[in-house]
Amino acid sequence: MRDAASRERGRVSDIAPRRTGSGRRAVLQAVREAIAQRRREPGALSYSCYEDVAEPHLFIFHKEWRTQEDLDAHLAQPYTRALLAGAAQWVAAPPVGTRHRVTVSAPL
Repeated sequence: MRDAASRERGRVSDIAPRRTGSGRRAVLQAVREAIAQRRREPGALSYSCYEDVAEPHLFIFHKEWRTQEDLDAHLAQPYTRALLAGAAQWVAAPPVGTRHRVTVSAPL
């Protein structure tokens, strides 16, 4: 069980929709290569990518990190910076995401 300080600090949940243009295949390839690596990073609790059924060029990334420090370390990785820089060619609109500090409540 997590201690009280850990619960109070909370984990970080990041939800990031990304709309792609004609680069859908390139996005899928990059995502496949990146997700397994991200899931092995220290502090990564989950890292998933979904494609909207009604809008095949809309990808929703949902990532959970143990702490903000873990997320910051992830964002500082050279391979993360390279992926984000390369993604600029695929993204059709500026990215807008939401980040939340959350804690686990009783099982629902």
